[in-house]
Amino acid sequence: MFCSICEKSRTVLGIPRTATVEEMKASYRELMMVWDPDRFGNDETLRRKAEAQTKEINLAHDHLTSHMSSESAPDQQGKPETRTYKGDTYEKGADGDWHRRRNK
Repeated sequence: MFCSICEKSRTVLGIPRTATVEEMKASYRELMMVWDPDRFGNDETLRRKAEAQTKEINLAHDHLTSHMSSESAPDQQGKPETRTYKGDTYEKGADGDWHRRRNK
């Protein structure tokens, strides 16, 4: 399922849709070091911009962390997540997209 907030969050962190959790964390850490408000000393304009950037980076990281953990968590039986729509059953694939389950 397409999530526009996820796409914006990935853009903020500079990671592709196929990025792993480790790649996301590495990008987050790097951006937080670059935009650390303490690095800008007494320049209030740059400091405020850095504070705004760190807030946006934190929001993007929080959203993707919660979204990725909920996507990767299997249900109690270890089966993939399924949903039913208009009589058809859809299963969430490893790629994160929903696919119609074929009856055998």
